[in-house]
Amino acid sequence: MRQIGTIGLLNKQISRIFRIVCLLLLFTAQLTYAHAGHGDALVIADVKPGSDQRAFAGDQFTMKVSLFDFAAVKAKEQGKTLSSPEVIVTLTNREKTINVKPQPVGEGDYRAEIILPKSGDWKLSVTAQRPEDKETAKFEDQLHVKSEIEKIAPLWVWIAIPTIIVAGILGYFLKRMKRV
Repeated sequence: MRQIGTIGLLNKQISRIFRIVCLLLLFTAQLTYAHAGHGDALVIADVKPGSDQRAFAGDQFTMKVSLFDFAAVKAKEQGKTLSSPEVIVTLTNREKTINVKPQPVGEGDYRAEIILPKSGDWKLSVTAQRPEDKETAKFEDQLHVKSEIEKIAPLWVWIAIPTIIVAGILGYFLKRMKRV
């Protein structure tokens, strides 16, 4: 019988692990592309704050939008330039709709300062379109805007914990004094 050396066996295992990792990366990239707002030429890559970020009613926060422009990259390779896409952020709740046009702050990066007047759930919609194109990239998400009370809620925890500890210590000593 012929034996496989430990190096040969190790190479087979590394090769198998490498193939699995490559397949997982490819699958993750496809899921990410399917989730992001996209058209043929524009992809909205990132929007912050999103559903996992914090925004408080009445406070100003910065809305950041990052997009990747495939058509601009292709045009740049051919020595051409395209006009910048127009990005519009729309925030809607039951009573109000706010439209904001973020300002470009770098290649593919846009920022807008926004103040939302009411707490609750707001529908966040971001669209990007170059004036000469028919193609539009869209991204939608929910943005939970917290109230002023929710802003200071963690403060109550820090006030309550020492109060409970002090009450426990006082209770312990009062009980001990009654025994004596």
